Amino acid sequence: FRVVVLGSGGVGKTSLVKRFISGTFSEQYTPTVGDLYEKSVTLSKDFNAFLEIMDTAGSYPFPAMKKLTIQNADAFVLVYSVDEKASLQEALELQREIVYIKGKTVPMVLVGNKTDLVSEELRQSTRAQMRKVSRERGVLCSEASAKLGLNIGGVFTALLAQI
Repeated sequence: FRVVVLGSGGVGKTSLVKRFISGTFSEQYTPTVGDLYEKSVTLSKDFNAFLEIMDTAGSYPFPAMKKLTIQNADAFVLVYSVDEKASLQEALELQREIVYIKGKTVPMVLVGNKTDLVSEELRQSTRAQMRKVSRERGVLCSEASAKLGLNIGGVFTALLAQI
């Protein structure tokens, strides 16, 4: 399965992917141009999946390239930073674009990353907003902290459960 990870620059897409693939995290920020990772995942004794995970750049200077990336994907992880509202708006716009190109049934998870950077009060507010988004758009929402390694596997398990 080809999984594409999309979102604004600096929201932690690469950190999320690297934490899932190798269990590592780096404090250093280096903008991604585009990387491809592979991982075999066992969800149960009856279900193994080989994932190609495409980590994308945070900006999309060539709309045709972004459209082609979406067309060639089987599933999507849309990442935003819980401490940056504009990144959520961009993730929701990407979700609209994906649904337009691939249809409503495409496997997708909207992930609020960097939960370690915000207060519990703000997290509760964000969770309420995500429940609303989930109801209105039919997209599965989750939260994670790539830095602390929280719920990284859960994000990809939730995605695979839709396939």
